[in-house]
Amino acid sequence: MQVPAFCRVTATIEKEVRIELWMPRTWNHKLVAVGNGGLAGSISYTAMVKPLTQGYAASSTDTGHQAASTTDGGWALGHYERIVNFADRTTHLLAEADKVILNRFYGAQPAHAYFNGCSQGGHEAMIEAQRYPKDFDGIVAGDPANNWTHHYIGGHLWNALAVDGDGYLAQDKVQILADAVNAECDALDGVKDGVLNDPRRCKFLPATLLCKGSDTSKCLTAAQVSAVEKIWSGLRTPKGQQIYPGLVPGGEAGTGGWAGYITGTGPGHRTPFDSGRAILPFLRVR
Repeated sequence: MQVPAFCRVTATIEKEVRIELWMPRTWNHKLVAVGNGGLAGSISYTAMVKPLTQGYAASSTDTGHQAASTTDGGWALGHYERIVNFADRTTHLLAEADKVILNRFYGAQPAHAYFNGCSQGGHEAMIEAQRYPKDFDGIVAGDPANNWTHHYIGGHLWNALAVDGDGYLAQDKVQILADAVNAECDALDGVKDGVLNDPRRCKFLPATLLCKGSDTSKCLTAAQVSAVEKIWSGLRTPKGQQIYPGLVPGGEAGTGGWAGYITGTGPGHRTPFDSGRAILPFLRVR
């Protein structure tokens, strides 16, 4: 992708909020601010490139901290102000700074300002819409990571613990589960195409794959059956109150399946463990 000539401005607001604004030589008089992923900690450079090539001024922030990865939450421990910046303030500070810089550079305010974010960026988008609605004229909130404590504990850590130890499912086990789900539920919508149009209609029982004797690659152990049941049922209180919904059957294997978000490349090498543990510093801050 050919990147046009642009002026790159870097700035730090209130000691730790780092921002970048890219201003193209040929400007369409519009601004696009882009969101982050995970726990942020860096400027979203790759997301800034496309709007820049389309003539937009493009901007991003690290949300007030620096981290080695988007699953690193250590920066939050003992730093409540960083949590506040990350959760609420930095995109607003970015929007305000962008408009000042654009006005000084081009001699005009943007005709329209937009925000585009997914996952944590979707959370940032929702915060903007709810608390700072005058910052942007249009907002895209893709897959917003909202209700944070429930999302990280119920959506990440719960699933990671379910497949910990004897409950771990290697890729061949995930595949036989996916195949069994599709065999029973794929045709419920009248079309056998490998896609469950409404996974809620699928009543497949993981226990039907329980090994009858020794463990093989063609069946699930009792611990693995229990792991699948936990993942599908979600996190509940001892009295049965739903804290966070479980996953629905379908899509276990293949691109975007459990290997990327639940089982990973092997025991102990899974994004949910990293993401689930990442919230612990947030819970310790007083």
